[in-house]
Amino acid sequence: MLAFKFVKRSVLAAVIIATNFSPTVSQAESFETISMSESSLKVKAGEIQAYLDPKGCVPGFEAACSPVIQRSEYVSTTAHRHGDRVIYSWQILVPKSFTYKSTGAYLRAGRFLVGGQESIFNFLLDRETGYDADRKICFGPEGFGKWHNIEVRVVWDATRKKTLSEKTPGELRVVCDGVEVLSHSGRPTLGAEDKVRIALGLAGSAQSANAMNTHISIRNIKIETW
Repeated sequence: MLAFKFVKRSVLAAVIIATNFSPTVSQAESFETISMSESSLKVKAGEIQAYLDPKGCVPGFEAACSPVIQRSEYVSTTAHRHGDRVIYSWQILVPKSFTYKSTGAYLRAGRFLVGGQESIFNFLLDRETGYDADRKICFGPEGFGKWHNIEVRVVWDATRKKTLSEKTPGELRVVCDGVEVLSHSGRPTLGAEDKVRIALGLAGSAQSANAMNTHISIRNIKIETW
C-alpha cells in the first residue's frame, strides 16, 4: 500500500477531552457522552475508555440502549456539512484480551453519523479481522495491545454526477499508521441537507454474550479543517 501525506493544515481546531462525565448524555467540551453506565465510558489521564456491558444499560442510562443497539460513544457536538473539508484523527488501542460475541450486528468502533444514530461510514472491529475501515484493514489482531494512529480526510460534498465521465468534489480517505488504506473520490459523501458528526467508542448489538470482553481505549482526538 502507498504512503499518504496530507496537505498543510491551515486551521486547527483540536478537541480538548473533558474529565467529568454525567449519566446518559452529557455535554463535555465539544463532545457529548452516551454511555450504558457510569463506568462504561470514562476518561483517565486524557484517555477515553469505552466498554460494552453484556447486561445492557443500568437504570438512568437508557438513552444508550435500544432493542437493537447498545452504545458507549463520545460524539462530537460540532456537525459538518456540504462544502466542509475536515481531517479527523485519533489513536486507538484494542487490548489483546478483546472479544466480542453477539447474535447480530457488527461492532462499530468509530463512525460518522447523520441524524440520530444512522451511520454513513463505519470502522468495524472483531477478533478475527481486526480494525477496518469499510472492509479495508487498518490493523489485524496481531496489532492488538498497541496504539495505532488513525486519520480520516474528508471533503463533505453532496454534488452528484451529471455525466458518467464527470467527477464530484467529494472525497474520503483513511490513513492508518501513516499508510493510506482507503480512498473514495469523485462521488457524494453525504446528502445535500445532511449534517455529519463523528462518534468514537463502541456501538454493538443489544443481544450480547456474557463471555465477551469488549473494551477499547482512545486518545489524542483532533478535528481539523483545511
